[in-house]
Amino acid sequence: MTRAFALRPPRPPVVAAAALALVAAGCGETREQASSTITSATPAPTTAPAAPTPQPADLSVTEREYSLSPSRLRVPKPGTFKVAIRNTGAIPHALEVEGPRGEVRTGAIGPGQTAQLQLELRKPGRYVWYCPIGDHRKRGMRGAVLVGGG
Repeated sequence: MTRAFALRPPRPPVVAAAALALVAAGCGETREQASSTITSATPAPTTAPAAPTPQPADLSVTEREYSLSPSRLRVPKPGTFKVAIRNTGAIPHALEVEGPRGEVRTGAIGPGQTAQLQLELRKPGRYVWYCPIGDHRKRGMRGAVLVGGG
C-alpha cells in the first residue's frame, strides 16, 4: 500500500521570515567591502616636530696629561649641551661635571679616543669640571664651565 502525501501550502509567517532573511543577506556587505567603501576625508595636516633650538655650538674639550683645554669655557645661556671630549694624552682620562642635578661623568677614555657627555646646565652659574681618575684633578686637570656670565 502506498501512501500519498499531500503538500500543504506554506504558512504565511514562515514565508515572510524566509523572504526577510534573503533580503537582509542581499543588502549586507562583507568586511572587505566595508573597508574598501569608506570615503576618505581630507586628513588633518600633520605638523612636523619643531626643530630643537640650536644651542651655542656643542662644547668640546681636549684632555691630556694633566690639563683640560680649554680649562674655562663660557656659555652665553643655560640649556642642555653635548660635550665632545678627546683624549690626546698617553693614558686614560675621563670628564666629570658637577651640575645642579649632581655629578655627570664619562667612563675612562683611552688614549686617542673620544666620548660625549650630555649636560643639563639649566641655571646661570659656575660649574666645575675635571678628570676624576686617580690624582689627575690635583695635578691640574680641572676647570669650569661658566653659564650665562656666571
